Amino acid sequence: MADPTPQPKSSPLLAIELGLVVLAALGSLAYDLTLPGRLPHVRDQQAAADAILANVATGDAVAVLPTWAERVRGMVPGVPFISAPDLATADLSRVKRLWLVELPSLPRGEVPNREREATARLKEDGAVQSFGNVLLKRYVNPDFHEPLFDFTRDLGRAHVWIDLQGRQMDCTLDGTTHRCGRAGNVAHEVREIDFAPYDCVGANPVGHNYPLIVDYPEATLGSKLHVMAAVTGEMGWRHGEGRTPVDFTVDIDGQRMGEIHIPVGTVPPQRSEIDTSKLDPKIPHDVRFSVVTENPKDREFCFDASSD
Repeated sequence: MADPTPQPKSSPLLAIELGLVVLAALGSLAYDLTLPGRLPHVRDQQAAADAILANVATGDAVAVLPTWAERVRGMVPGVPFISAPDLATADLSRVKRLWLVELPSLPRGEVPNREREATARLKEDGAVQSFGNVLLKRYVNPDFHEPLFDFTRDLGRAHVWIDLQGRQMDCTLDGTTHRCGRAGNVAHEVREIDFAPYDCVGANPVGHNYPLIVDYPEATLGSKLHVMAAVTGEMGWRHGEGRTPVDFTVDIDGQRMGEIHIPVGTVPPQRSEIDTSKLDPKIPHDVRFSVVTENPKDREFCFDASSD
């Protein structure tokens, strides 16, 4: 038996399908035509950035939603910028206030849901400011507490040198940056660790197993010393070809109190909590950090420390 000849679609059904195609085309055209008006203008982002700079204080940080829209980052120089892949899980322990720049009109921004997740631990602080298609919100962090001593922010109080097998080569303090000649600089920087930015002391090892020393002769200590160390950026992923591990040590008043060993290929930040409860909190203490590796190739390094 022969197959039946296909019958043409009825006119009503064909009309419905054509109508859906036309509606989809019109919707796409309307989206494209209205998109420029819904995108945030550069001047509006700059206005939000200016509002932040006019009121920024120590302990403040800036974030943007959606997290991939980072134009504002370059508009707030000197202000810590949080750009974690998931802002809800970012480390906010050192953030007193968070300025949140929202671009809700961006396609696929999912800003409302992201905002609820990111600010679940925070409290609103003041009214929302609107700059065209840009919203500026501020939050306070109830979990924030000022450390007794912030080794990253107080880097200008440190003495930095390179131990050349018993011969000390001092680095020159220029403002808050310690300049070590061809060995590079030791400075308070924002570096990327495991795809997230961290405030830290940039202290790249000089190699040849010569220790780079960052010494704070008059640090205030409480019950705990929190330490973080990492090989930064894409350097953390690299391994082989003669690359060597980095060793980071902490001495307090001449006594070894902590060590962090960072093997080649280690990406996440390595942390240590040192018990200092038995030390007298009423007198200053000498806290000395040492960074050493054999081959400095791709061993860009930073550390962060604070005392509670």
